[in-house]
Amino acid sequence: MPNRIIMPKTGMAMEEGILVRWLKQAGEPVSKGEAIAVIETDKVTMELESDYDGTLLAIVRRDGDVVPATHTIAWIGAPGEKIPADAETAPAAAPRPLTRERPPAARISGSKIPATPAARAAAAAAGIPLASVAGSGPAERSV
Repeated sequence: MPNRIIMPKTGMAMEEGILVRWLKQAGEPVSKGEAIAVIETDKVTMELESDYDGTLLAIVRRDGDVVPATHTIAWIGAPGEKIPADAETAPAAAPRPLTRERPPAARISGSKIPATPAARAAAAAAGIPLASVAGSGPAERSV
């Protein structure tokens, strides 16, 4: 029986993640512990490792799709094995952009955007204006 690969729930508050890109394609062999995709949560971008040996039978979600936590993103099984007929197969309706924009109303009064020194340095190094980044910390502070 094929094994379901899900969007992992990496924290109690995690509701969804972004499937950034697949590292393997349907039909390719996969080993347990091998990275098969890159996912992004609200706190981290990481490689998703396979819990199974086998063949990547089907990819259910595309690069850039926003996927609810614990929903199926792929199937791994024996070569040629069929996935269950009632399996989740519909891709997400529309992928959300990987960048997050800061809504104008979210700024705290005054001209200084609240951010930690590390966030300021990272934004400067990447050439990203802090005004375009939604903070993830308290009071939308960039941390």
